[in-house]
Amino acid sequence: MPQEYLTDLFYPSRFYDFMSPVLLNYLAALHGFPPRPLNPGFTYCELGCGGASTTLLLAAANPQGRFFGVDINPEHIAYAREEARLSKLSNIEFLEKDLNVIENHELPEFDFITIHGMYSWVGEATRQHLLQFINNKLKPGGLVMLSYNAMPGSSMIQPIRDMMLAYTLGMEDAPLLEKVQEGIKYLRYLCEHDAGFFVENPLAKSAIENYLERDDHYLAHEFFNQHWKPFYFIEVAQHMAEAELSFVGTLPIASNYLESSIPSVFHDFFKGAPDRVTLERHKAFVRNDRFRRDVYIKAADWSLAEEKRPPLFQDFYFGTEYSSVSQEVVLENGKEQVHLEFRGEPRKTVQESLCQIVQNLAQLQQTENLKNHSSSDVLEAVNLLILGGEFRAFAQPAKPAAPINAPLSPEKLHIPCAFNQRILEYCHQSEEAGVYLASPVLGDGLLLSLLEALLLYGLTQVPLEAIPQWAWMRLDSAGKSLNVQGEAINDQQTQIELLQTELDQLLTMRLGKFFELGLITT
Repeated sequence: MPQEYLTDLFYPSRFYDFMSPVLLNYLAALHGFPPRPLNPGFTYCELGCGGASTTLLLAAANPQGRFFGVDINPEHIAYAREEARLSKLSNIEFLEKDLNVIENHELPEFDFITIHGMYSWVGEATRQHLLQFINNKLKPGGLVMLSYNAMPGSSMIQPIRDMMLAYTLGMEDAPLLEKVQEGIKYLRYLCEHDAGFFVENPLAKSAIENYLERDDHYLAHEFFNQHWKPFYFIEVAQHMAEAELSFVGTLPIASNYLESSIPSVFHDFFKGAPDRVTLERHKAFVRNDRFRRDVYIKAADWSLAEEKRPPLFQDFYFGTEYSSVSQEVVLENGKEQVHLEFRGEPRKTVQESLCQIVQNLAQLQQTENLKNHSSSDVLEAVNLLILGGEFRAFAQPAKPAAPINAPLSPEKLHIPCAFNQRILEYCHQSEEAGVYLASPVLGDGLLLSLLEALLLYGLTQVPLEAIPQWAWMRLDSAGKSLNVQGEAINDQQTQIELLQTELDQLLTMRLGKFFELGLITT
């Protein structure tokens, strides 16, 4: 009998922005629930933290918070503790604990508890312990983010898992990664030779194509645990209700708006839903959810009416990480498009004001063109900007920008966060397309392309004119070359010229924002 959960393979660790306390707070306020105070401090726990990339970054971005990561895998916890030490993070603690006994450990009560994926990968007894932990350790008004494999979209994945397990059943003595690789070969063989299941279930075939691109360690945890169970939304909502939790909303943010989450033919029907739980229950079938990220709140079975919600947003700041934004944003909703325009008032002025400086609602309403608009109208404009994806909620005001025309030299510039310093030092070795850095202004992570990260780090290491050559040498030492439209550029001089172009763009388009977001200082 295999153990309940794999502990002999490292689960790929990466940052997940949907676990940010600022985002969870924003979602709560959006639906009329009180957000958790982030200052002067708060408590946050990730159950099943893996290598803890998310918890580590959030701890770096929120030094006033107290963070805990819990995982049963000793390799995960050893790695996370070492990363915390090297990143000089003193506000985070890691526990190597079985979730079946974690409630007996001395832990504080939490403002936030997050559980990513694990809910579908453990047995019923462990899920009950997990729910009991939430019931015991979540503060009144505290928020839980729970992600899980969802029905009905995951119904096609169960047979795929069964195929892999059945095919590798006779390989008891083989290493687990070998089983994963053989299982994938078998699935690829079935797809390529038009096995009936994949012919009649084309979505299953597309799912396999997606899985073929994933890390073998991820596939091992996804398919070779003893337990794997997708849930209907209503099942999880009932589990949470038993732990005295009420449904808040779901992520990403666009999933909370009918216009951007389901086809228009269903809008009138769903507007008649008696409550949001019923609404989400039926939306799951329209969207064919395969995975969900839902947020719940403890002991709050009410929410404020929409016109009374502006006070809930008083502690948020709002702004954009981009140097230029669009007056019209198009969201894809299946085969339909949703057009968000920001040309009329108050949207136009709200957008222009937030592009210039990060502000809260009270500051926004002092803007000349907004004084005659209600706080509800201004807030609606802010929420639409966030829905459009180019703006977001911030944890605090922006940092001072660098003096205009000030000379940039490595002696005067530095990366103030040791966590970010460590990420940037090794970013040229990353196999990902980008890296996340911790921003205390966002209280969250900021995604940079690998070249942006490398060149930003170069500003603190060598003189400005030497950065392209320095960046090329680091990429070359990692066995990497630049690509243009998918084609590798091998000529050294051409690569250096491309790096100079990228550096010029960073200096004119992004560096000012990096100062404002606290990534770099003088």
